[in-house]
Order: sequence, then structure tokens, then C-alpha cells
Amino acid sequence: MTKKVESLIEKCKSVIPLEGRILVHPLKLKTYKEMQTVNTDVKLDLKSTDIDIDPIVETEQQETIVNKRFQEAIVIGLPDSEVRFEIGDTIIYGIGSIFEFDFIKGVSMIHKYDPIAIVNVG
Repeated sequence: MTKKVESLIEKCKSVIPLEGRILVHPLKLKTYKEMQTVNTDVKLDLKSTDIDIDPIVETEQQETIVNKRFQEAIVIGLPDSEVRFEIGDTIIYGIGSIFEFDFIKGVSMIHKYDPIAIVNVG
């Protein structure tokens, strides 16, 4: 565990989350590269006498960086009744389920049912 995580755990000892909430420190976002088709130019042939004018669309392939849907975080604060996790566990959660906990910088909150796995490092 890094010194930053250890200091966050110390700060969170003064704050006990209520039942159903977990305080976490999100780790760096995991991403992957993906090729996407992007429209570069759209032209209309206005000289045509057709009523239905089809646009001429020029496209190209671009490599974009996309966030993975699931991310990792370290558990730094638990309610007393939580038995599935321990402080210091690394968990995997859905990226849309995290909330910024701006009371302590670097800490976020998730609901206790949001983690989908515990990372087994040993």
C-alpha cells in the first residue's frame, strides 16, 4: 500500500460510512484503443433535380482512447456491519456507480452492492 492510500485511510477513520456505503480511492482509469469511423465531410449535390437528395459522406478511420466500463479502487472506509470487504482490499466496480466524496480529497463513495469482484493479489 502506498503512503497516499495509508494517509487516506487515516483521514477516513474519523468518518464512518452509514450502512450500505463504502469509501474508496479510485485507481487510475483503465483504457483501451478502438478504431472508429468518423465523418470528415458531408456534401449535398444541389444541382441535382431529384427531390430526394442523398448527401455524399466522406469518412475516415480514427483511433480513439475509450475508458473501460469496469475500474479498480481500494477500500478505505467501511461501516461496522460490512463483512464482505476489509480496508485495503482492491475491488472492481462499474464506472457509472461511483460518487465523488468531496469531504476528503481523493476519496469517492460507492454503494455496497456496486462492487462486482475483489482483486486477488496473492
